[in-house]
Amino acid sequence: MAEPIQGKGVYLAPEGYWAQAQALCREQGTLFVMDEVQTGLGRTGKFFCHEHWGLEPDIITVSKALSGGYIPVGAMLTSDKIFSSVYASMEKALKHSTTFGRNQLAMVAGLATLQTFDDEDIIDRARRTGEAFEKGLAPLLERHEVLHEVRGKGLMIGLVFGEPTSRGARLRWRAMESVRTALFSQTVVVPLFHRHRILTQVAATTSTSSSSCRRSSAARRRSTTSSTRSTTCSPGRSRHRAPRRVRPHHGQGCPAPDAGCGSGCACGGPRTMTPPRRKAAARPFAVGPATGWSSPEVPASSARPSYVRCSGEVPR
Repeated sequence: MAEPIQGKGVYLAPEGYWAQAQALCREQGTLFVMDEVQTGLGRTGKFFCHEHWGLEPDIITVSKALSGGYIPVGAMLTSDKIFSSVYASMEKALKHSTTFGRNQLAMVAGLATLQTFDDEDIIDRARRTGEAFEKGLAPLLERHEVLHEVRGKGLMIGLVFGEPTSRGARLRWRAMESVRTALFSQTVVVPLFHRHRILTQVAATTSTSSSSCRRSSAARRRSTTSSTRSTTCSPGRSRHRAPRRVRPHHGQGCPAPDAGCGSGCACGGPRTMTPPRRKAAARPFAVGPATGWSSPEVPASSARPSYVRCSGEVPR
């Protein structure tokens, strides 16, 4: 069971993958199920997305767009062989039944949506519009280094944003993403809807913190007890600890005078002292004046106010 195009990130399988997957299921006697909840009903330029590769699934699941977004509704389509074996008699007619299944409002909405697909040629319009988007977005890959890839089919399009290569743009990108992951993508999503009525969303995020964590861990392994600065990494950010002071104790106050503790003093080693961490003094904060949020006043002597992080919507 799989999505022909993964909705969370708009990932497409390599060419020939689905044909081989279907053949393997047939060979092993396994049902081949296509999840068309996000990809189905014209979104990719065909009624079902799997039609792009000429597949014949045993079961197809659909939902969401089936009612045009008016009311929750879902359906399951099967081959005749599966349908006849599951609902073989009147006694088995209610084998797949739910309390709120087949309610009249959902069924009417579904029928009206399917009729609109035919009346307004929605599927072919999605194909033509998707081709226009593909043609218009392709030149932007060369123009903007923050745009890494454009992928998808029809109107199921994924724009992949990532860290730029030039130093200035890279620093601005990191500053924005350090405030909130995928904040840059939100600055694209909101104007697309408000200015152009194009509905998009941040479908997947990949944080750079994992790679920075690996680099920080390697740096820690290479460091010694006499290093002046060590780096630690927490999810999403890295910070520097205070320098560690190394003071030979020359046998006085040694924690283990009999066993020895290394080299560097009479008993066999140095004693490492880490200064206690001081609590940072509370500082006033400020936010952008355009947001309309209230905040304590920042003193004139404060050259660099710190900023609070808001978990709400990105202000326009």
